[in-house]
Amino acid sequence: ESTVYVYDNAKSGSPGYISWNGSTGDLTNGLLSPFQGFFIQATSSGSGTITIDVADKSTSTGTFYRREKDDPSASMFFEITSESQYDKTFFSFMNSGNAGKDNADGYKLLPLLASDRAVIISYSDGKAFDINNLPYEYQGIISIPLDVMSLSVVNNENYITEDRDMMLSWNLETLAPHIALTLEDVLTGETINLNTQNEYNFTTYAKGAFPAYNQDASSVASYPLVSEPRFMLSLNYNNSLSVKDVNPLPETFTLHPPYPNPFNPTTTIKYDLSESAFVTLKIYNMLGQEIVTLVNETITPGYYSVDWNPGNLSTGLYIIELKVGDKTFNQNLTYIK
Repeated sequence: ESTVYVYDNAKSGSPGYISWNGSTGDLTNGLLSPFQGFFIQATSSGSGTITIDVADKSTSTGTFYRREKDDPSASMFFEITSESQYDKTFFSFMNSGNAGKDNADGYKLLPLLASDRAVIISYSDGKAFDINNLPYEYQGIISIPLDVMSLSVVNNENYITEDRDMMLSWNLETLAPHIALTLEDVLTGETINLNTQNEYNFTTYAKGAFPAYNQDASSVASYPLVSEPRFMLSLNYNNSLSVKDVNPLPETFTLHPPYPNPFNPTTTIKYDLSESAFVTLKIYNMLGQEIVTLVNETITPGYYSVDWNPGNLSTGLYIIELKVGDKTFNQNLTYIK
């Protein structure tokens, strides 16, 4: 296993390297275009060769390399947006992955020509990654530093970090169900549940400068770690169950009967999502008047529950309405003071 790097002068946000490790990355399915240059980083020092024969030429689209069918994998990514600036960073999960460095990690490489940009980077063992490959199965929690910087070029020699409003978002559609993610904003102390939110707005801050190029020009350089990283990502593996025992994702959209019902003072409303969708969960009275909106956002597949306390509402019959895309589900609910 290894990682391929391709320089993309038209990369979204700003020119730079895109990568692919056989599971995830910006180089879609690892497909190289005709005449597109690339390089592969060796996994050990010393001389080596790569031979590409005529017989190796592909006659159809395909990936940079393939794994055995019984080797499970998963992936997810974060992206940042601020005005014209944009960047992504990826996480893949393979049986061969390590909590530290492994061959399927992809470095976050400095561009060939320095330009203003935003970057999002994960770190392990002091190395900056564009693709951070981790184990598919693991016992316990893995914590990964994750940093976001807004960069400006000074004298075409150095990057300086700047204050800038930024939006962080993520995609968990291809994440394995036995891995739960939590993100902590180290600066504010806020904890972000990635399963119940789909974006987070914050402001980067100026925290120093660093060279825009590798100083000895002997190799391509990766981004350094500048001061403290802004976020800490925690990956909590379900270590009480084997992967085979973990409940699979729901097969259908379902609104379960609330429990308890009748209730006082609080009831729990559970619902299942078989795929990502925009979800609203509302409570109405018998006159059809909306009482409260409990959920109003795009949510990834999984099993969810919401507690509701009517507070000062009167005793009576209420209606739960769950809308998932163009589907609507209802359940009756009785509140007794």
